[in-house]
Amino acid sequence: ADMVLPLSSNIAPVADALGPYAAEAQIPVDLDGTGSDADGEIVLYEWDFEDDGVFDFADSNGAATQHVYIAEDSYRAKLRVTDDAGAIGLAVATVTVAPAPIHVAPGGDDGGSGAPGDPLASLAAAYAKATLEGQQTIRLAEGIYDEVPDFQPGIHVEGGRDPGSWGPGTTRSVFHLGAASATADGITIATLIENVELSS
Repeated sequence: ADMVLPLSSNIAPVADALGPYAAEAQIPVDLDGTGSDADGEIVLYEWDFEDDGVFDFADSNGAATQHVYIAEDSYRAKLRVTDDAGAIGLAVATVTVAPAPIHVAPGGDDGGSGAPGDPLASLAAAYAKATLEGQQTIRLAEGIYDEVPDFQPGIHVEGGRDPGSWGPGTTRSVFHLGAASATADGITIATLIENVELSS
């Protein structure tokens, strides 16, 4: 007998990945996206964070999520939306991932990695690591440091950071110098040093 296939009149949904995104290695980046369907509703949002064919995130309520990219690179994050008839829509956004800053916190460990969850204890150790690895940014958690800093040109120091999120905190990073003096040879306005306080 003849086979008759019905013609689907469903309109496929449209996805928007809302990029491009800028991120830092080892720091969560917020991703979001939207989906629309002219003749139905979106029932599933999915992300393939590296565009490697594996969808790493799925949610029926929306596309908002976070992802941690481990290494510096440029990635393609793909959003897939599915409507109530099973049709899909795809969109891609570029995620540009910068090198991870080196993190320093009171109570850290100078033998650590300098990652957000494994901060170093001193600015001196952070400068040494930054010079060795070609990093350009050091983040200091807010708090008290018993250290006499020697600020180096070309490496930004972002003080006053919340040690939980590493976003801006509520106080500064304070260095107790005693009778000593901090140094900053060769520093120009091109080198950012912010939210750092020097105290005797």
